[in-house]
Amino acid sequence: MRSPTITTALLSALATASVVLAETLPLTDTAMIRGGTYASTVQNVGSAASLKNAAGDNLRIAMMKIDLTSVTGSVDTAAFNVYAKADSSSDYDLYAWAVKDTAPGQGWDGSTATFSNVTSSGMFTPQEDLHLANDPNLTLLGSSTVTNGGGSTPNRLVSLSNATIADAVNSRTDDGHLTIVFAIDANINVAVRPHDHADAPSLDFSYSTPPAPEFPYPLYAAAEQLYANTNTYDLTQENYTFTEVWRTQVEPNISFLPQSYYSPIVTRGDDTFVAYVDTDYRITVARISSNGVETAHIDNTLYQPEEFYANYDGDPSNDVASASYHTVRVLEGVEADSHHSLSLGIDENGYLHIVGDMHNYPRYESPQAHLPLRYAYKNIMYWRSDNPLDISSFSFKGDQDGECPPGFGFTYQFFFNDMNGRLHFTARAHQATDNSTRCAPFSQYDAGSGTWTALGGPDPDDPGSEARVFYDDGYEYTVSGGTTNSAGYYSKTHPHGVFDRNNTMHLVAPLLADPTLYPDAENFYHFVDRITYAQSTNGADFTKADGTSMILPATINLTSNRADIAYSSDGNTNAFLAMLGNIAVDYQNNPYTVAKHKYIDGTANDSIIVGWNGTSWINYGVLDSDNTDFRLVHDPAGVMSYIGDSSGKMMRFWKPDGSIRTINLPWSLKVIDYEYQKQTGNILGLTKDGDDLVVVKVGIDNRPGMVLVDPPTNAPTNNPPKITAPASAAGYDLFVAATDADGDPLTYTWSKSYGPGEVYFTANGTTASSNTTASFSEIGTYELKVAVSDGTDERYSTCFLVSTSSVGVVTNVQIGGLAGERDIRWDAFADGGSTATYTYADSTDPNLQFTFQVAAANGDALNLNSGFIGIDSSGRQTDDATGRISLDEAVTITVTYVDPGNLLAALEIDSLGPYWGNGATETTVFSDTSANSTNIVTFDHNIAANLIDYSTTGLDPLTKHNTATWSLTVSADHALGATATGMGGLKLKYVVDLGGNNTPPYNQWAADSGLTPGVNDGHSDDAEYGGLGDGMNNLLEYALGGDPLADDAAAILPQGLLEDGFLNYVYQRRLDAAARGLTYDVLVTTNLVSNVWTNGSEEAGSVAIDAEFESVTNRVPTAAELQQFMKLEVGISE
Repeated sequence: MRSPTITTALLSALATASVVLAETLPLTDTAMIRGGTYASTVQNVGSAASLKNAAGDNLRIAMMKIDLTSVTGSVDTAAFNVYAKADSSSDYDLYAWAVKDTAPGQGWDGSTATFSNVTSSGMFTPQEDLHLANDPNLTLLGSSTVTNGGGSTPNRLVSLSNATIADAVNSRTDDGHLTIVFAIDANINVAVRPHDHADAPSLDFSYSTPPAPEFPYPLYAAAEQLYANTNTYDLTQENYTFTEVWRTQVEPNISFLPQSYYSPIVTRGDDTFVAYVDTDYRITVARISSNGVETAHIDNTLYQPEEFYANYDGDPSNDVASASYHTVRVLEGVEADSHHSLSLGIDENGYLHIVGDMHNYPRYESPQAHLPLRYAYKNIMYWRSDNPLDISSFSFKGDQDGECPPGFGFTYQFFFNDMNGRLHFTARAHQATDNSTRCAPFSQYDAGSGTWTALGGPDPDDPGSEARVFYDDGYEYTVSGGTTNSAGYYSKTHPHGVFDRNNTMHLVAPLLADPTLYPDAENFYHFVDRITYAQSTNGADFTKADGTSMILPATINLTSNRADIAYSSDGNTNAFLAMLGNIAVDYQNNPYTVAKHKYIDGTANDSIIVGWNGTSWINYGVLDSDNTDFRLVHDPAGVMSYIGDSSGKMMRFWKPDGSIRTINLPWSLKVIDYEYQKQTGNILGLTKDGDDLVVVKVGIDNRPGMVLVDPPTNAPTNNPPKITAPASAAGYDLFVAATDADGDPLTYTWSKSYGPGEVYFTANGTTASSNTTASFSEIGTYELKVAVSDGTDERYSTCFLVSTSSVGVVTNVQIGGLAGERDIRWDAFADGGSTATYTYADSTDPNLQFTFQVAAANGDALNLNSGFIGIDSSGRQTDDATGRISLDEAVTITVTYVDPGNLLAALEIDSLGPYWGNGATETTVFSDTSANSTNIVTFDHNIAANLIDYSTTGLDPLTKHNTATWSLTVSADHALGATATGMGGLKLKYVVDLGGNNTPPYNQWAADSGLTPGVNDGHSDDAEYGGLGDGMNNLLEYALGGDPLADDAAAILPQGLLEDGFLNYVYQRRLDAAARGLTYDVLVTTNLVSNVWTNGSEEAGSVAIDAEFESVTNRVPTAAELQQFMKLEVGISE
C-alpha cells in the first residue's frame, strides 16, 4: 500500500542540520599522594600538586576530579588542558590517565585522599614508573613533553586532545565524575596547577545535535504546511470509496466480536495485523500485506488434559480433563461475554502486543476451565511477539512484573501510540489492595528495556497501590428500589487516549460522581455522569486543558485532586452518560470528546460533541440520537469523524460549529485502526458480516492540501537473520534453519519458555546448534524457543513437544573453591609436575567417567592446592603490542569422558571462578583455546573465590559432543609478586538418562538407514551390493548425506570446477557437524607421488541446502602451481 508523506519541497523545508555545541567543564577537586612514611598522610596541595617519579618517601602522584553530570549526550570530541610547572634545567614527560569506569574507590576527596587509601580502595596502584606499569584500572589519555625553563620554572600549558578522552567522558562513572591521574617519568620536583588555581585546568568537549528525525506520520507535517497557508478545510471536496480488504470466519458469538472500546487492529507500513478468535476458539493473529495474508495462533502448544485449571470448589469431579482442552481456547466452557475481546498494539520497533480473554483477570475470575495452568493466577493475559512485524512466535509476559502493564483485572483494553510510535495502554482495572474498586490506569512502554511504567499517582487512601491517572473515589454502586447499595456493581468506565501533532497526550475517563442523584436508575447496573480529562507533554506532569497543574490520580470529589470536568450531566436526573470514553483533537490540537446521554425514561440517546476552545469546555450540541456505541477519531488534517458502530453512518467535521458532512457507510464499522489513519488519513476498521470478521476501508480522496507520495527509505545498517524453516521437533530432536543477508555467522541458542522441569540440549549457543537434541528432568509439555543471532540482532522461533521420559540424575561436581562447597580438591589430582589428572566416575554408572587434565605451559611446575591451581607468578608476561595475556605463563584445563553405556544426556561447565591469596592485586584471565581468541574474561581480585555462571562468559561451551577439543586456559596479569593466584572453583554439571535413548548420532543414523549392528554399520564399511560398495564408506555417506544402501556416489561425492583462476572444490557438510563430532578437512598437494597433503585451501563460502546440509566451496588459485590436487578427509569423534 502507498504510504503518505509530505512533498519533496516540504521535506526540504523541514530538514534541520546538525548543530555543534561546545562546553567547558572546570575541575572540582585535586589531591596529591605520597609514598613511604607519608603513605597515610594527607598532603597539602596549595597552589601546586607535586609530581616526582621515585620510590618510597619521594614518590608523588597527583589526582584531579571532573564533574560530568552536566554532560547530557554522547561526546564527539574532548580536550584536556592543564598547566604544568617546568623544571629549571631538565625536560620531562607528563602522563595523564583516566580512571576506568569499572574501578572502585572513586568517591575520594582532596581532604582525605592518601597513598594508602587509594591503594586499599583498589582505584589504581600508585607506584614508581607508573607510566610503565600498564595498570588495568587506568586508561592512558596521552603524554606531553614539558620543556625546561632555562633557569626558571614557568607554567607550561599541556593540551591533550584525542578520541580516548572523549571515550573516557562517555564512559563516565555512576556518580557522574571522572578522575584524572598525573605522573612523570623523571626523578625531579615539578607540579601541576590544581583546580582552584588562577591557571586552572579544564576539559573542553563538543557534541552534535542530530538532525530532527523524519516525521513518523508525514501527513501531520503536511497538515502543518496546509494550516500555514489557509485556515479552512473544504469537506465538500472529499470523495469516498468503500473497500472490503479481507474477511475470515470467526467464533460466531457476536458478543465476543470486537467492540468499539477495544483495539484489535493495527497497521505499520505495508502490514496490517488483526487479532481475533477463530472457529476453534483459538486466539489468532492475521498479517495482511501486499504479499498476501498469513495467520498464526499466539500459542500452539498442545497441553495435556491434566495441565488445565481446576475449578474453585475443590470438587475433583469438576476438574477439566477433557481431550478437547488441549489448546488455549477463548469462551469454550465459559459464558459468552464481550469482556473476552482482544486488543493489539505495536511498539516503535515493530513488536506486537496482545491482551485479552476473561476480563484479563486470571488471578480471581471464575470459571477458567479454558485455561491451562500455565496462565492461571497470572497478572494479565498478555503476549508479545518475539520478532518485529512477525506473527510466527510469541512469548507470554503476563507473569513477569515490569514486563506487563502494572495492575490486574483489566477490561476494555486499548493500545495507542504517540507521535514517535511509543506504545501506551489503558483499560479499566482494579486496585491492587482492594478487589472491589476499579479505576483508569494508563501505562507507557519502554521498547529499549521491554518494560511498562504506570503513569499517575496512587489511590489517595492507599499510598501502596498502583499508580493511575483517574480514580472514581470508591463509588461502586447501583440503585435499587430508590436506594444505593454496593451489590457488586460499579461505574463501568472505558478510558481512552490520543496524542496530537505536538506529541501532547490527551486522556479521558467517564466516572461517577454520586449515584444518589439517580434514584430511578434501578434497571441500570453501571453508569457514569462525568467525563474527566487530563493532558501531559511528558507523561509525568499532568494539567487540565487550561494548563492548571493536577495532582494524580484525578478524582471528582476530592478538592486537592479534582479532575478537569469536560462534561457533567448534573441537574438532569433522567439522564446519565454512556461509559465509553473517546478523545480526538482538532487542527489546533484542542481536545474534543463525546458525551452520550442514556435516558432513564427511554427517550432518545443523544450524542453531544464537547470541545475545548482555548478558554473553556464548550457544548456544541447534539451530533446523533442513535442508541449505539461510537468512536470519535481525528485524522492528520484535524478533521474529526464520529462513527456509530451500528448506525451505518460517519459524520465528519473540521470545526464542530461549522458544516458537518454525513456519509452513509455500507457496513456497521465497529473498530478503527488509529495507526492506519495517522499514516494515510484513510479509515480502516473491522465489521461483522454473519459469522465473518471483515476488514474494511473507507478511502478518502481529493483531500484539499494533502498529497500522497512514496516516503523515503533508509537502508538498514544490519540485516537481521531470516528464519527460513521455523523451529520444529521430531521426537526429542530440534531443528531450525536461518540465513543472513550480510553473510554473518549465525548462532543458535535454545531455551525453555514453558514446562515443568529443566531442559538440557546436546549442543547450544553455537553456529552448529541449529539442530540439537533435548532431554528433560521431568515428563510433561514443554514450549522451547530458539534465538538466532548474527551478533547484532536476534530473531526467534518457537516449537513445543511432550516429553514422555525424563533423565534420571542431574549431577554437579565442584573441584576446588571454598571448602564447604567442593567435592574434589585440586591437590587430589595425580601430580605429574607440569601436568595433573583426575578421573571421576558417576555414582549411578561407574563406567561413565570424566577425566580432568591440567597442564602448565612451557613445562612449568603446577602449584596444586586444596582450593586452587597456582600459576607461576615469577614470569608473567603481557604482550604490549596487542594487550593480550601471554599464554606462556598459563594453565590449560581439559575435560574428556568415556560413556560405554551411552547414558550421558547433557554436559556443561556450570560455573567457574578465580582465586587470589591475601594481598593479591592481580587479575586472572580465562580464555578459550581457539586461535587468536577474542573470548577473554578478566576477573578482578575483589571477587576472589566466587563462582560465576559459565554461560555468561562467552567462552566456548562444553557439550557431550565436543570434549575432544574443549579446553580452557587460565593465566594472570601483571608481575606483582609471588602471591597465590590462579583458578579457584570449577563446577561440572552433567545429566544421566537412565531410561532414555542417548544413542550417538552416527549409530542412530546407521540404524535409521537400515544397517545391521556388527555386520555392516562400521565407519569403514561400504554396504552397497552386499558389501561390494559404491566407493563411499558409511562415514562418508553419513557426513555427505548419502544413502549407505544405495549407489549414490555420483550424486553425493564432491565436485571440482575451474573458474575465474581458481580450482573450486564443492561438497556437502552437515549444519550440525560440530555437535555430531564430525570434522571436514580439504587438503591440497601438487603431486600424487609424495603423498604430502596440506591444509592449503580457503573456504570461499557456504549456502544452506536444507535444514540439515549446506553446500561448501573451498578453493586454491591456479596461477601459483602447474598442477594441484584436492581431497576431502572426514573424521568423527563421539
